[in-house]
Amino acid sequence: MHERNPDVLRAGLLRRFSHRIVATGELIFPAVPALVDYYVEVLEHTANALGRPFSEGRERLRQILLEKLEWALRRSPASKVNVRYASRRPPNLGIDWTVSAHELSLADQYREWTATQEPPLFGTHPDARVMDLAHALGPPESTSCLDVGAGTGRNTLPLAREGFRTDAIEPSAVLADELEAAIRREGLSSRVVRADFLASRLELPRAHYRLVVLAEVCSHFRDVETLAHMFRRIAGILEPGGVALLSAFVAVDEYTPDAAVEQVSEVAWSRAFTREDVARAAAGLPLTLVSDEPVLAYERARLPQWPPTAWYESWISGRDIFELADGDPPIEMRWLTYRRDA
Repeated sequence: MHERNPDVLRAGLLRRFSHRIVATGELIFPAVPALVDYYVEVLEHTANALGRPFSEGRERLRQILLEKLEWALRRSPASKVNVRYASRRPPNLGIDWTVSAHELSLADQYREWTATQEPPLFGTHPDARVMDLAHALGPPESTSCLDVGAGTGRNTLPLAREGFRTDAIEPSAVLADELEAAIRREGLSSRVVRADFLASRLELPRAHYRLVVLAEVCSHFRDVETLAHMFRRIAGILEPGGVALLSAFVAVDEYTPDAAVEQVSEVAWSRAFTREDVARAAAGLPLTLVSDEPVLAYERARLPQWPPTAWYESWISGRDIFELADGDPPIEMRWLTYRRDA
């Protein structure tokens, strides 16, 4: 029986005609192996939209994609996996997929970021908690400070301007360049060390600093052992009675991030730890936690400009990981203050 229904005929015409559309393209996936099945769904939707649904090879594509994602994440959370596709010409009706992994570093991301973003990259004003704590420790001229992961100097420069003896550590060359240029322009005496704070070759004076600041640094740490390494280094360079101030994403009580959340939080510069993780990392060291405060509430109440950047409030609230219609994400950035035992 011949079909005459216009709607049925048009649907059949489009199904067949879609095979004449030639398509090429590329999808770039963050290195999150825990989301491999979601990525495969995205590829399936792409294939369906092109009128070439998966008929076979799905599992093989998934396995290749997973291997590339795992390789990329081992190198760096900044790494990417690229999936290129090209539809075959009739009478072949499939799609050719090419999967490749590309290693990128945090330094690569910062180079791209500084090239594409308008300054000031991190806001105009220093962290209110940093300045409040510094002034609570004594006269500036007798208070030595170390700003770890100093960036372009959002905290280093104000501390130095007010007379605090301030050193800075910044591993990113492009950020360190900007910081050193600002120090020269203002005639400040701060020293910039271009190094990774946790590098074994980095030598720092022991029991020297009264204040060590790690603002927005722990969000790049990948595991609890890295956090523990940070605490060991802090304990070594703080003078007795000195304090360390760090901001870290901490999960709320009774919530433990799963593998997907951990990996996405790494990609989003928001690596989340539980309170148990933090306590375990600091265990056995002469460091006492003396305060634990939400960054959002503290800074919003005290900064002269809010938000300091367009992205800041969403980021410190955990919304770069969870976009929720109602309720707050189960992680948030906290100000954690530790005192070096006498």
